[in-house]
Amino acid sequence: NAYFQRKQIGLTAPRNVGAEADSSMPGIGRIAVRISWDTAYAGTEAIDHYNILRNGDIIGTVPHEPQITTRRFSFDDVLDEENKDKAHQYQVRTVDAQGTTADSSKIEVSL
Repeated sequence: NAYFQRKQIGLTAPRNVGAEADSSMPGIGRIAVRISWDTAYAGTEAIDHYNILRNGDIIGTVPHEPQITTRRFSFDDVLDEENKDKAHQYQVRTVDAQGTTADSSKIEVSL
């Protein structure tokens, strides 16, 4: 029954992407930005992973898993001395099994 099926829209960027300063460990001097998002929609190929970009460069990868709860995907960008006092732009890139990509909008975070 196709009543409940959505029309195919192809591979999408992750949904509800957010980025915020993470100050959960100030006692040890950890300066980080937590990037979080909800799953993307797959196209004709399965989603393989998400790339995390800071200022256009890939800084990390998170494997895709089905999001079956309200728990969001997340990645912590722990900043070194050189980068901790600067503003940065973050994006999350969906990558499917064929290497096709879809990027989220850029989010700027100032520390």
